Amino acid sequence: MAGHITIFSRHELLIAGFRLLVADPAGLAVTGCSDAEGLRVSLQATRSSLVLLDAECGVTPVFVAELKALAPASGLILWADRVSPEFVRQAIGAGVRGVIRRNASVELYRQCLEQVAAGQLWLEHEMSQKLLSGKTVRLSPRERQLVGLLTQGLRNKEIAWRMKITEGTTKAYLTRLFEKTGAGDRFELAMYVLQNLETGAAGSPAFTFTKASATEPSLL
Repeated sequence: MAGHITIFSRHELLIAGFRLLVADPAGLAVTGCSDAEGLRVSLQATRSSLVLLDAECGVTPVFVAELKALAPASGLILWADRVSPEFVRQAIGAGVRGVIRRNASVELYRQCLEQVAAGQLWLEHEMSQKLLSGKTVRLSPRERQLVGLLTQGLRNKEIAWRMKITEGTTKAYLTRLFEKTGAGDRFELAMYVLQNLETGAAGSPAFTFTKASATEPSLL
């Protein structure tokens, strides 16, 4: 997975460790930035395919949205150990496409980088489990197809074109999915997909969704 990744962190050892264990084996060139202005300049100059943001450097949803506007083609990944579910929701809404712990395994880093680079949303299973728990809900094949497209970040018009249906039908599907799963928005719906992806008997994707409980933990 050749390319370029920009890392925003004040911890030089973390950047060095990421470079040695993750970036170099994957063929990724690394640029490290320790301040916000340096990050902005780097994104405009390098056109990084991926950006890793250390949550301890004052990263906010507003800052994420600013970076996304500067580098719309870059996949933004939040590097965080303990953040609230609400912060994660806001960060995803602002443009973050992945969230990973700093002490995650090399394999998880590889999965995260590959999926975010492909334009997909990625969260560690344990993180999503702590956000959501409860009753499972089975979806129809067409509903599974729609939520699969949803996790790729596609808009209603794009989903409708892929599924060969109208935008109105797409909205009707989404409304029904919100009711069936208890999801409050598109992000939560995508979260359920990531948490509960299974493989059907014939080898095709199958989703079992989990409704959020009333007693979610305050921290991941």
